[in-house]
This record gives sequence, C-alpha cells and structure tokens, in this order.
Amino acid sequence: MLFPLAVLATQVRFEMSGAGFWWGEARPRARILIIDDDRALSTLLGFVMRQEGFEVDTTNDSEAGIQLAIGTTYDALVLDLKMPGKDGRTVFREIRASGVQTPVLILSAFNARQATEELGAEAYLNKPFEPHELAQAVHRLVNREP
Repeated sequence: MLFPLAVLATQVRFEMSGAGFWWGEARPRARILIIDDDRALSTLLGFVMRQEGFEVDTTNDSEAGIQLAIGTTYDALVLDLKMPGKDGRTVFREIRASGVQTPVLILSAFNARQATEELGAEAYLNKPFEPHELAQAVHRLVNREP
C-alpha cells in the first residue's frame, strides 16, 4: 500500500546529527542557560549555540540566573565565575542547594579548572576560547560524554 509522503513524514522522522541517527519523533533540542554578565559575549554565545541546534536562554544577572536555573528545566548551564553582585561560585552553590543537578560548564579567565574541581562542576573552559570550543564542550556535557 502506498502512503502519501505527508503521512509518512508525520509518522516517522529521520534526523541525522553529530551524535548519530535518531528514529521516531523529531529529536528534542537540548535547552541550555548561559549566565554571564558580559552582554556582548552572552549574545554572541547564545547566537552560536542556537546555530548548533540548542534552545538557549541567556541572562546577564546572577540572581535572575539562579531563578531561571531553579524554575526551568535545562540540559546544561554555562556559568561565568566573575560577575558583579553574586559571583559564579555563589550562583553555583545556590543552584545546587536548591536541589537542581543540571550539569554546569564553568567559564573563567582565572583558572576555571581549579574552580570546577572545588565546586564539583562537570566541565570548564578557560577564557578566551573559540565559540566552536564552547559548542563542543556543551554537546559533550549534554550527551554525558567525557
């Protein structure tokens, strides 16, 4: 029996991505939150990550970042350490204290690796970095790859 193409397309979707093949309904897009006080950088990173297929929320305010991270389900958080008001370490601790266990990628120009180890975050990038490096790191984080 022949089916109209539109019927087949709604029943089975085939998607090819860097993570392999996906059969069934359309692959859900990973949702990330970027918390960074640098508006220009967070705008650029949001643009790059959307181009990589992520749903992206950004905020330049640490308190708003905490509220978003606690009140919204994300697949990963990207968190700058050096921010005015509550710094990234405080933001991280408050998010974890609320019970949220979303994987976190730490961004910092000041020894991000050490801060990641101290806090117990899952990944880090030292500033400066290339936008594609962030995309790769977040893909690994979302897919739980080392």
